[in-house]
Amino acid sequence: MIDQQSRWTEVEGGKIHYLIEGPENGRPVILLHGASFSSATWKQIGTMTVLANAGYLVYAVDLPGYGQSSPGLGSPQTWLRVLLKLLRIEKPVVVSPSMSGRYSLPLVTEAPEEVAGFVAVAPVAIMEYKDRLGQLLRQCWQSGVRTTRSSLRRRPTC
Repeated sequence: MIDQQSRWTEVEGGKIHYLIEGPENGRPVILLHGASFSSATWKQIGTMTVLANAGYLVYAVDLPGYGQSSPGLGSPQTWLRVLLKLLRIEKPVVVSPSMSGRYSLPLVTEAPEEVAGFVAVAPVAIMEYKDRLGQLLRQCWQSGVRTTRSSLRRRPTC
């Protein structure tokens, strides 16, 4: 079990800060944030601890230019995919509130096979991706994929 740790990596020219907590073999969950928050918010409100205690390996990430992360030179369209590759995170559940939609929606719509789940909380830019999201939802529904509490642990795919 990884107790809450503060770590750093470099993504597209920016120094990125993130918190990590949970069992090393747990299903990864990526917690992004909105403009008024940071990775520390997820720790302060208890979300990281609850998810870690439920068996998830939780990463709370400061987006470029927010929290303790410096601005980067890259694009929001590629940033999250690059981060996941650098940290060797495979098929995470991505939680994306507010402005973090600019970072998560490109990944979710362009490479849905790279995520196990997507929790959108009023993400910015959703209207830019609504057609592709609609297609993905129809594909999932037509393939018989239904999301339930127990299916989340089994890594459902469409």
